[in-house]
Amino acid sequence: MKNRKKTILIAGLAVLSLAGGGFAMYNSGQGKAQQGAKLAVAEAKQLQTDETAEQQKVAEQKKQEELKQQEAQAAEQKKQEELKQQEAQAAEQKKQEELKQQEAQAAEQKKQEELKAQTSQARTQPAPSPAAATPAAPAPAAAPARAATVADTLKTVSSNSQLILVTSNGYGTSQATIQTFERDGQGQWRAVHHVSGYIGKYGFAQVMSEGGMKSPRGKYSIGTAFGRSGNPGTKLPFRAITPDDVWVDDSNSPLYNTWQKASQNNGRWNSAEKMDIPQYTYGFVINYNTDARTPGKGSAIFFHVSSGYTAGCTGTSQGNVVSILKWLDPAKNPVIIQSPTGELGSY
Repeated sequence: MKNRKKTILIAGLAVLSLAGGGFAMYNSGQGKAQQGAKLAVAEAKQLQTDETAEQQKVAEQKKQEELKQQEAQAAEQKKQEELKQQEAQAAEQKKQEELKQQEAQAAEQKKQEELKAQTSQARTQPAPSPAAATPAAPAPAAAPARAATVADTLKTVSSNSQLILVTSNGYGTSQATIQTFERDGQGQWRAVHHVSGYIGKYGFAQVMSEGGMKSPRGKYSIGTAFGRSGNPGTKLPFRAITPDDVWVDDSNSPLYNTWQKASQNNGRWNSAEKMDIPQYTYGFVINYNTDARTPGKGSAIFFHVSSGYTAGCTGTSQGNVVSILKWLDPAKNPVIIQSPTGELGSY
């Protein structure tokens, strides 16, 4: 009986041992499965992160390529615009040279015709009488004929003795020709200056507006001369420019289109153009919209130093500006006419 109990006890322990081992094996397998799942999730997240980074890299590369393409297009467009401007300047220069050549040819032809007429007249003069006691005194030499000028064709300048004529080849060009004329002792127009110059970026305006980058057409009186370096010798009223000087271009201000001091603004205007700039080293006011000062019709229209198109003023080299300032004389009632050449018949 004692041996049988011992056998049953050993068998029970064996069963418990087998059950415990199986349970341990189950728990071990379950742990490995959980660890594998976690690893798979981590790998999936890493793959997604790598894919997102790659997409961002591709997007950034594409953005850089588009930016380079835009910059290249902008550079090419700027190059084309500069080329067009150079071609326009070259064409205008060629035109001016041809015009000068034609004028010279016309003057030479007229001179030859006058010489032929004088020769023909001399041949038809009767021979002196043999009975004459003393030879007749020689006739005085004829004064050289005056060449006709474009000023002679204008009908609105009969009361003016000095004229500045600014013309362009139609609309839409900033290239201009500047000529000046003065009446002589007999009241006849004589040419004084003939130089190249510039007007607004978009040429003459058919309708003026503030900020339109166009120059006004018409006949205007000459206003105050100004400068940053002292009076260059003009007879016009002269005003020295200081760093505090501005020209009001605020259409809503009661001081629109007037010369003011920036330090005295006190809220009376919201925008104004600085006068102390290189372009205004020398110049004078063109009296456009200076009396009525109609809001929005344009302001600060000057004749000043410039080497290219303007915002609406008329410009030429500093040497030309100074020469014209020295020539202008208020006693001779000077005026300036600005117009496309084809419309000069209106003046």
